Amino acid sequence: MAAWTEGIGSATNELRAITGPWSGPQAVPGEGEGTHPALAFDGYGNGVLIGIAGDHVAATGLDGEGPWLEPVIDSFEPAIGQPVHFSADVFDVWSEDAAIKVHWEFGDGTHFDGRAGTHAYLAAGTYKASVAATDAAGNQTIMAADIEVPQPAMPTPTATPAPNPATPAPNPATPAPKPTPPGATLDAPAGQTLTSLKTRGLRLRVTCSSACTLTGTLSLGKTQAKRLHLGRRSKTVTIGRGTARLTTAGATDLRLKLTAAARKALRLARRVTMTAEVSASNAFGTRLTRRTVTLKRARAISRSRALDARWRAP
Repeated sequence: MAAWTEGIGSATNELRAITGPWSGPQAVPGEGEGTHPALAFDGYGNGVLIGIAGDHVAATGLDGEGPWLEPVIDSFEPAIGQPVHFSADVFDVWSEDAAIKVHWEFGDGTHFDGRAGTHAYLAAGTYKASVAATDAAGNQTIMAADIEVPQPAMPTPTATPAPNPATPAPNPATPAPKPTPPGATLDAPAGQTLTSLKTRGLRLRVTCSSACTLTGTLSLGKTQAKRLHLGRRSKTVTIGRGTARLTTAGATDLRLKLTAAARKALRLARRVTMTAEVSASNAFGTRLTRRTVTLKRARAISRSRALDARWRAP
């Protein structure tokens, strides 16, 4: 797991690897008095050369592989025109995070540069989506997956029944149903983590009984907010908001985006329990729906971490 310098008296200088087993130190013949280089490699093609030059330690590294890459797509079978959210987690031993470039190809002639975004396919078919991560040294890792966009189902024609002359006419005295505010239900799809919460917000699936305007908030209780240094006196602290609109009865996605203070406070959190509250409004009133959501921090980065089976090297 480490590379050691040689010939430094009784002192032992150690350079630890981030991942993978390191080979034993290999002595490299040095030139000049006081030079004691040692060379070691890990299991992924990375190497380090370290030695003594005069009164100081000198070291250099060899970046031998592309970045670690884990792509995520909302749906591998989206409907025509349905927005698909995509993101990529990347990491490289030698490159700074900002130096790692991510490029997406969606298989329909469009592409995108960045860690996360949204794309919609405009026709049915099978598309090969791919994502490439390139580090500062030009090493590249590529993953690809097939996206199946199905043909929309054709509606089944129904025969219009002939009027029954024996059916009595409606009673004009029967009062019309009283208009009511819309009913709404909400669900938090599985697979979301504190990492996705910070970058894309909390995704809620909201079903409404009629056309309505949706307004959502995400909040923490007093104890949780105090522990994260987001508030000490209020009973609840709002950490995210979002809005959406339905023109007819049905379902839609509502994303609650975090405030800047909340994103900063959640950087080291491992488990957070929040309350999502959604108000559904129309001309006849408003109804509130609440749901408690608990998210955990994603597992630590590991070379052996299993990706979604649908992602593969092209």
